[in-house]
Amino acid sequence: AMAAKVLVIYTGGTIGAVPEDPANPFSPLRPTDKEPLTRFIPNPLDGIFWHITGLTDDEDKPVPPLDSSSVGPKHWLWMTRTIHQAYADYDGFVVLHGTDTMAYTSSALAFLLQNLTKPVVITGSQLPIFKTRTDAIINFTSALSVAGYKANGLPCVPEVLIAFADRLLRGCRTTKVSTSRWQGFDSPNFPPLGRFGEHIVINSDLIRRIPDTGPAAFYAHNRLDSRVMTFPLFPGMQPEQIRSVLSLENVKGYVLRTFGSGNAPEDPGFLAVLADAVKAGKTIINVTQCFEGKVEMG
Repeated sequence: AMAAKVLVIYTGGTIGAVPEDPANPFSPLRPTDKEPLTRFIPNPLDGIFWHITGLTDDEDKPVPPLDSSSVGPKHWLWMTRTIHQAYADYDGFVVLHGTDTMAYTSSALAFLLQNLTKPVVITGSQLPIFKTRTDAIINFTSALSVAGYKANGLPCVPEVLIAFADRLLRGCRTTKVSTSRWQGFDSPNFPPLGRFGEHIVINSDLIRRIPDTGPAAFYAHNRLDSRVMTFPLFPGMQPEQIRSVLSLENVKGYVLRTFGSGNAPEDPGFLAVLADAVKAGKTIINVTQCFEGKVEMG
C-alpha cells in the first residue's frame, strides 16, 4: 500500500473540549486548541500521514475553536477555502466539528465543493477525546481511514461524508438523531455508504463516481446567500402568522416544511398567503417534516 496524506481541519466542538477550569473536571467544557487531538492519535496512522490546521478567516487570521452551535455560512466558506487551497497537496480531508450543526455543515460543503475527486470526511464525538470512555478516537480514526484510503486499500469515496460510530453516511442526506447515543447521526432516506465494524466495508454501488473530467474540474464556490429561512407548519397556524414570515424583506427563499407527503391545511386563506408571496418574487420550496419518503406535489 502507498502512504497517504490527509489534511485535518479542526473547527472545535466536543471532540477537542476540555474543562474551563483545569482544577475542576466538572466545570463547563470549552473547545481548546488542537494539541490534545495530536496526543491521542498516532501520526502516521497505519501509513496515513496527517497534518492538523485550524480555520482562518477572510483576512487569514486564525479563528478560535468554535462550539458548533455558532457555526454558520461564513465558516462553511472558510472550510471550503481551506480545502480548495490545499486540494492538490492531500489525498483526502477530515473536518473535526461539533455534532450539533455537523449535518448542516456537511450539507453545505456537499454543494460548495463541486466535482470532488477526493474524500472530505466530517466527524466529531459525543464525548471529548481526553475522556476514558470517549468515542472520539474511533470516530477520528475511521474518518482518517476513509480520507487516507490510498494507505489501506479502501475505495476512494469522492464526496462529503459523515463518519460517526459504526456508519459512513452521505453528508447531504444526514441528520442528527440523538444527543446521547454513540450513533448520533443517521440518513433515514438513503442507505449508509459504509460500515465501521471489525473491518471497514464500503458499499461501492452507492458511491458517486469520480467525474470523468478529472481533478482539474474541481472547484469551490466562494459565495452563499443567507437570505433563506426554513419554517415548519404546525396545526393551528394562522394565515396572518404565515404572512408576516413570508413578507420579511431580507428573505428571498423559504423552505416550507409541510406535513406528510407535502400537505398543508385546506384553508383558502393559507393558499392565498402563499400565492401572494410567490407573486412578490419569493421562492418557496416544499419539503416534508418526515424523515423518510418525499413530497408528492398534487
